[in-house]
Amino acid sequence: MSDMKLTKHTLSTLAIAISTILSTPVSLAVPPPTDANSTVIINNGEEAKIIASEGYDSGWNNFTSLTVGKDSNGSLLIDNLSFITAHATVGNNSEGSLTLSNHTNWQFNAPTSNLYLGTNEGSGTVYVLEGSKISGLQELRIGEYYGDAKGLMVIDGENSSVSSNVTLVGDQGTGYLRITNGGTLTTSAQIAIGYAYPGSGASKNRNSYGEVLVDGKNSTLNAEYVYLGGFSPDFAFNTTGILTVNNGAIINANSFIWVTLAPGATGVLNIGGAQGEAEQPAGSINTPFIHLGAADASSSSIVNFNHSSTDFILASPIQGNGQVNQVGSGTTTLSGSNNYAGDTYITKGSLRAGKENTFSPNSDYIVDSEGHLDLNGYSQALKTLTLAGTTTLSSYEQGHEFTPTTLTIN
Repeated sequence: MSDMKLTKHTLSTLAIAISTILSTPVSLAVPPPTDANSTVIINNGEEAKIIASEGYDSGWNNFTSLTVGKDSNGSLLIDNLSFITAHATVGNNSEGSLTLSNHTNWQFNAPTSNLYLGTNEGSGTVYVLEGSKISGLQELRIGEYYGDAKGLMVIDGENSSVSSNVTLVGDQGTGYLRITNGGTLTTSAQIAIGYAYPGSGASKNRNSYGEVLVDGKNSTLNAEYVYLGGFSPDFAFNTTGILTVNNGAIINANSFIWVTLAPGATGVLNIGGAQGEAEQPAGSINTPFIHLGAADASSSSIVNFNHSSTDFILASPIQGNGQVNQVGSGTTTLSGSNNYAGDTYITKGSLRAGKENTFSPNSDYIVDSEGHLDLNGYSQALKTLTLAGTTTLSSYEQGHEFTPTTLTIN
């Protein structure tokens, strides 16, 4: 299988992908479904297109199962079609690619409806573009089973959307999800990123990698729960889950964001650029709380503020045990009742208080030479403070009245 990477240049990548699909000769060897119980398999190198404006067999409107790439490669483009299935797999022990364009509407109609992208050592890619929609899923699984399984889903453009009850990105495999340029993913229960179920037999693989990017104005991830890294605190896994939000995108988690669930796992939440990459303007996070779940030295829970924005506010409190990093040149204002344990590194930019005692009293604060800790006129208590940069107690802005402020080192 070819290696799959999460590229940074969404538009150029999509342009190349769409151009390739549209310019590829169409194979006529794929027969249309004959009834609602039909199973469609596109493989043996087939490169099929169904374009509503060019006419198509009505059997494509409703059939039970679609597989693109099974034991041999296959690809499919569907343009401006409404159709219904119960189940689908893209990339089963082979490479599969499926593109939905021009307001295609794909509905799943079974109580156990699922969509697998990359399973059984396969590689599966799905593009949801130009206002296309996928709805009715019980489970969306990206990078499913076995260590070499790879899956990628791209939801790109205003009104492009996918809805599912459960979404797993990297489940005993490698999964990538990109929500860009106004696209939306809504998962009514959980999205688990870097997940691994403690199964048995051939599927028992405790290594997985999941990465989700929510990028661009109006791009949105909606979920009840967000989990990064692992299946349960009771099972040790070598899994990694990374969630990045930037450039005005939005994450809405109705219950919480849990950064690292399992011993041995790594969870990373990036606001702005991804860890180790260039800073980006911030996105926004709406959730009751963020939990850092690093249970011991074998696991890592990290929140990175790697953004250039001067007005980013995080109202959600951070709790648990992990690490918080201010690494971008922007200003991060905290206004939740934070109480997490672990280090807070301010290597660049400013970490600012938005209310009294918002800085965690259980954290060790390390301010490097380019970093700034700003109490902003609000009294705070810290566990320890190592200061190579600067700190401000009261407002330093010209014209603002000085406010008596106390910094307590516990």
